[in-house]
Amino acid sequence: MRKTIALVLVLLFVLLPNAAYAAEKAPVEEHCRAYILVESKTGAVLAESCADDVMPMASLTKMMTLLILFEQIASGDVKLTDTVTVSQNAADTTGSKAFIDAGASYTVDQLIRSIIVGSANDSCVAIAEFLSGSEEAFVLKMNERAQALGMTSTTFCNATGLPHDNHVSTARDMAALSCALVHHDMYFDYSTIWIDNFAHPSGRETMLANTNKLIRYGTGVDGIKTGFTNAAGFCLSASSERDGMRLIAVVLGGSTSKGRFEQASQLLEWGFANYEYKEELLPPEEFSLRVNITGGREDYVDVVPEEKFMLLMQKGSDGELIHRVELPQSVAAPIAQNQTLGVWIVEHEGQVVAEIPLSTTAAVERATFSDCLERILKLWYTGSKTAEDAKDIA
Repeated sequence: MRKTIALVLVLLFVLLPNAAYAAEKAPVEEHCRAYILVESKTGAVLAESCADDVMPMASLTKMMTLLILFEQIASGDVKLTDTVTVSQNAADTTGSKAFIDAGASYTVDQLIRSIIVGSANDSCVAIAEFLSGSEEAFVLKMNERAQALGMTSTTFCNATGLPHDNHVSTARDMAALSCALVHHDMYFDYSTIWIDNFAHPSGRETMLANTNKLIRYGTGVDGIKTGFTNAAGFCLSASSERDGMRLIAVVLGGSTSKGRFEQASQLLEWGFANYEYKEELLPPEEFSLRVNITGGREDYVDVVPEEKFMLLMQKGSDGELIHRVELPQSVAAPIAQNQTLGVWIVEHEGQVVAEIPLSTTAAVERATFSDCLERILKLWYTGSKTAEDAKDIA
């Protein structure tokens, strides 16, 4: 049985609901078929239009190729200095290219640079083959990762974004992918490069120019990816960070290259003008964050939130939050450190906006026979002494 405590805490802001919130359209010019504006840490949706319409996403596909690669680097399975020998299949890939040479070896660092700056399809295929043996096998990983991220309307058929009838996504799914990608700080080491001279082992060079013009001409834009095919139109995922808050604008199906940049830029500016970010709200002190232990070497264990509660606020507005902490009255030993025992729930206007697990700060072992005997003797001794003291006083 859980013990539930409720408290109403009045705060001078309104908490935006999570990513499931059906945001309204932003007052921006619409140059694209679909768009969405999200905050990257919480996934909160600030504005959207046709965000669930399924359509091609062109080279925004490469964000998934990069995400899988960065995750391999983060795990230590791949290093930036690892070399990739280019197959003829990779070298023959059409579309935007770095013109890598079949049979030549490039470092992972070089190939990342060419993908992010130059949107190189040939480098994407080379990475896919390096990580999975073939592009087809790598695509399986892409779709598995998409499902894990909740990208339920996305199907990848290649690692590049080249046209394929079944290669589709939505603005919402691309935003989820963008949020996952920007959590890798390494990405920004490459995304803000404007011009790069890509050196080949043969000694020749290919000049790469960043396809995201907002990197140079936008206000504080530092990523993420452009895309274009005749079927997809002009696409863009653009990110910018101000005062600790990162916003991501995804636009799909633009009629012109200029229009996608204008719409993404307007969305970002509107978001920064209307919302602000606050973090590290803790459960109010009135709540008990302690759970009794039965059959343990300790009588209780403390719990703490497993993560920060990120608040996204609408500027100049008021509101209130309702906090609930749900914890069992007692649990039986043994208890592991960092074991989840309950949840801290935050509601706004009847909607749950956060459910943060509460986990133990220490392990509690099961009491042994010696522990129980020692405790009985201690209680007996303490009780006897108290009785004798009372007699002496009388």
